[in-house]
Amino acid sequence: MDEIYLQKVIEEWNDIADSDWYMSYRKDEVVQKILEEPESAFHRTTWEVIHTAFPDLKGRNILVPSSGDNRAVFAFAALGANVVSCDICEKQLQHAKEIADKNHLNIQFRVQNTMKLTDMESGKFDLVYTSEGVHVWISHLKEMYQNIARVLKGNGIYINYEIHPFSRPFAYDDGKPDGREVIIRKDYEMTGPFEEGTEYHWRLQDILNAICDSGLTLKRLEEMHDEKDKGHFWFYEEERKTMPKEEIEAYYDIEKNPLCGIPQWFTVCCVKELLGRNCKETIGERS
Repeated sequence: MDEIYLQKVIEEWNDIADSDWYMSYRKDEVVQKILEEPESAFHRTTWEVIHTAFPDLKGRNILVPSSGDNRAVFAFAALGANVVSCDICEKQLQHAKEIADKNHLNIQFRVQNTMKLTDMESGKFDLVYTSEGVHVWISHLKEMYQNIARVLKGNGIYINYEIHPFSRPFAYDDGKPDGREVIIRKDYEMTGPFEEGTEYHWRLQDILNAICDSGLTLKRLEEMHDEKDKGHFWFYEEERKTMPKEEIEAYYDIEKNPLCGIPQWFTVCCVKELLGRNCKETIGERS
């Protein structure tokens, strides 16, 4: 069953890897902005969490599983880190490698299942980072986090940026925040699989418990709203370019869009504490 599931996921990603939507993230001007302003690739709160844990990323070993559009990967490389980008979709990595080669970025690309990380050396990485839309493709959370913990160094850090599960049950009856009725489209307890067996809607407790069960220690949890100036929770970034300012503003006005009152994103920061000693090298104490 797992092999059938993985093959479905690979096929779905191969179908969209060359889409106009993904190609828009690979435009020269988009990549150059990331290389010039690496922090722009992250939500401001997530970047603050990363920067607190690692004020200087130069020379750090960073793994980005399920790297997708690779924007975070390019940002870490621009900051001087040694980055390994992993994804189950070889097409995504091929596109990212072309960009990395063109811009002389220090990135290794590996086709890997995030739940296994089979070819990743244990105890190697200072930071493992996962970005939005990773958990929806993960059928075994515990296995994923066990392997993330395995590849981290002692005192290594795991940080994520992900869709907040609280947002998943709710929708508008016509899809737009223009005073329409808010509906419950699914029970929060329904985690899937959905979409022909390829997607999961994990609860916050599912994710946090899997992290704790892996041996990682939760140090920080942030629940965030979408960023009005660059957010993309309510609409794609390409759509923003053609939307009237008033329409964009409406999505961030609680009177017009009550759903903006609940968090759209969350970030966790966890540490792989060394056993048998009091770990003092924690968040905010790294050089």
